[in-house]
Amino acid sequence: MNIIIRSDFFLAKLLLNNLPPKYIIYGVEELIDINEKLNRTFLHKLIKYRLIPVFKLTLCNLLRSCFKKRNKDKVFYFDIDRIDILASLILRNWDADKQIIWLWNPTAKVMKSTTQLLFFINLIKKNKVEIWTFDQNDASLYGLKYYNQIYSLAMVDLFKQTNNSIDVLFVGQDKERLQLLLMIKQKMDREKLVTYFHIVKDGGVTYTRDEKAFLSDEILSYEDYIHKVQQAKCLLDINQSGQTGLTLRVLEALFFNKKLITNNPNVVKYNFYNSNNIMIIEDKVDNVSFNEFINSSYQEIEQSIKNEYDVEFMLDTIFQTS
Repeated sequence: MNIIIRSDFFLAKLLLNNLPPKYIIYGVEELIDINEKLNRTFLHKLIKYRLIPVFKLTLCNLLRSCFKKRNKDKVFYFDIDRIDILASLILRNWDADKQIIWLWNPTAKVMKSTTQLLFFINLIKKNKVEIWTFDQNDASLYGLKYYNQIYSLAMVDLFKQTNNSIDVLFVGQDKERLQLLLMIKQKMDREKLVTYFHIVKDGGVTYTRDEKAFLSDEILSYEDYIHKVQQAKCLLDINQSGQTGLTLRVLEALFFNKKLITNNPNVVKYNFYNSNNIMIIEDKVDNVSFNEFINSSYQEIEQSIKNEYDVEFMLDTIFQTS
């Protein structure tokens, strides 16, 4: 059986919601307790997130060495990157024919210490577990398998196209990008473009009065966000420092046939790149003409190319090659 155990992240639920019945899908919260204790002490974190996972992964390796019989299950951990959860699941499925991890976050968000990260990657691999990532840099640095960023063709069909009443759309958390975002917005305002910027404050950050005028305390629901996407001609994608993999903004632009402005130069390496549809910017935008780019015609990308970035296509590919 092809079994998928997904994280409790709302987008993981959405992307996997319309898969065919050939996949058996469980939420991780259905199988194990994923709640985290409040006010955790250093000792608690050391035991829960380091010592116990080491014990479970070592025990799993011992079981696999002593008992060679395997069931026919292939188990895919979708967007699960907490080491305590992964260790519990890997041990739970120690006799599976194959176990696969799909990291949907850069490794810098998974574990801050690269030494500890490498230790756990090697310990997981000793259990014959494959680790896949969407980030080419992480794949190269840590010897992980690479598959490009993904979205869902089935989910796109759930939303109806509306009129393009917004020229440029940005929705996201500040994440130390506010100054660049404000610079871009001011340039677009000077070009008389209709913009919609919904920037959510970072926790623990003190903002000036002028900055607060551009910020929100409320997170836009994903459904409301996609309705905004449908109203937009162009999406703005600003990567966080150090990220090389594609964000979901890029795939949303591709799947919903929207233009894209991004500061990720690596986008030119992908087979959907078209300079008529995608503009790459740097930290200075004074000499950039957004208006000309946004109001030129969009060139449709072949469906066969879009299919390569669909979640079902990705799952089929990885299950078949594993």
